[in-house]
Amino acid sequence: YNAAGYPKLLMIAVMSPFCSISLEAANHLQSIYEQYETQSGYNKIEIITILSSPDTTLIVNDAQIWKNAFGLTTPVTIDTDSNMYTGLGITAFPTFYYIDTATMQIMDKVEGYTGATALENQLNQFVYE
Repeated sequence: YNAAGYPKLLMIAVMSPFCSISLEAANHLQSIYEQYETQSGYNKIEIITILSSPDTTLIVNDAQIWKNAFGLTTPVTIDTDSNMYTGLGITAFPTFYYIDTATMQIMDKVEGYTGATALENQLNQFVYE
């Protein structure tokens, strides 16, 4: 975490509730989040999940269902009209954005998911640099 006590890294996970790879990735988000908790109770990362689907209209309740299904304590929201999907040029689910909280700059964008270890390696690259 930075000097103000905020997480050093913000990871935005854009996922589709209809994508099997997104479902697989979601199974690991909470445990990954908990790995970065410090002894003082701060967390070195924050994860925000955004549910998006270019072909289906999502409703607010979908976020709570997703949160409950995967036991997430981190925020989950929805892209109700696919503005985020089209505006960010997302071509695959899931897509992960890594943002430096000190500068609010996007450090990396990764499309797809190849497992929890690969995701942890990406996070470590930014958290421990």
